[in-house]
Amino acid sequence: MIIAGIRALLLQGVHPLAMAGVAQHSAYRADPWGRLLRTATYVETITYGTTEQARHAAERVRRVHACIRGIEPTSGRPYRAADPELLLWVHASEVESFLTTARRCGLRLTDSQADAYFAEQVRAAELIGIPAEDVPDSRAAVARYFARIRPHLRVTSQSHEMISFILRPPMPRWVSRTTPARPAWSALSAIAVGMLPGWARRLYGLPDTPLLDAAACLGARATRTALLALPRRLRQVPGSGDATARRARTRPARPVPDARMIPRDAPRRLVMTPPRQRTEEDPLPHQTRRLPAHLTVAPGR
Repeated sequence: MIIAGIRALLLQGVHPLAMAGVAQHSAYRADPWGRLLRTATYVETITYGTTEQARHAAERVRRVHACIRGIEPTSGRPYRAADPELLLWVHASEVESFLTTARRCGLRLTDSQADAYFAEQVRAAELIGIPAEDVPDSRAAVARYFARIRPHLRVTSQSHEMISFILRPPMPRWVSRTTPARPAWSALSAIAVGMLPGWARRLYGLPDTPLLDAAACLGARATRTALLALPRRLRQVPGSGDATARRARTRPARPVPDARMIPRDAPRRLVMTPPRQRTEEDPLPHQTRRLPAHLTVAPGR
C-alpha cells in the first residue's frame, strides 16, 4: 500500500487542475509526513471502518474541499476541489493504483475479483460527492475512463516539483543518518515510478521500457515477500483487526436444518440404534421416508 500510495500521487500529478489544487492549498511541503498520515488514515477508515465512521471521514473531506478553489497558473483555468470531474480523477487514480500495485506485488486476484473491487469502490466515490453513474465500476470501464481523459493530461512545473519532493522528501537528520529510512524510501519510490503506466512516465520525461517494468515487479514482489515474514501486528493497520473482529460478531449463525426433513406428525425424540444390513425379505422403505435407516422412533414417544 505504501508503493500504491506513492504511485497514486505521481499519477494524480499529471492532471494540471488537480496538481494546481495540491500546490496551492496542500501542506505537503511544510508537513509531508503528517499529510501522508492523514491520507492513509482516511483510506483505512473508508476500507475498514464502520459505515458511520466512513461517512464522518468523508464529510470532513467534503468540508475541506468546499473551501478549495483557484486558478491553474499555466492555462488560467479555474478549478474547484469539489468539482465531481476533478474528484473522479483523484478517485480513479487511487483505486487503479491500489489494485494494479497489489496484483503486480503478487496478490493473486482473478479478473472477476478485480472487477468486484472497482464496483465496491463506487460507494467510496459517492461518499465524497461523485455521482455513482459516473464512476467506472470494472477494469474495462476504468480503461475507457483513462483513454477518455488522457488528452487533457500534462505535466506542469508544479508536477515536476511534486515528483522531486516525493522521491526525496525531507527527513530529520537523526532519521536519515541512523536508520535505513532514506534508502528504503528511495527504493519504494523507484518501484512506484516503475509501476506507473507507460504513458504517465513519458509525460514526466521518464524512460518507458519493458526492463523498467520487470525491475519494478521484481522489487515489489521482493518487498511483499519480506513484509509477509513480519508478524501480522507489524504489517497490518489496526483497523484491519477491528474490522475482522466486527465481521465475526455480525456473521449470521449457521442455518437451522430444514424442519421438513422430519415429518411434522412424527415424534421429536429419537434414539440411535446400530445400523443393520437390509435383507431381501425386508420391505423397501416408503418413498416419502426421509429419516436414515439407523434412526428409529422410540416406542410410545
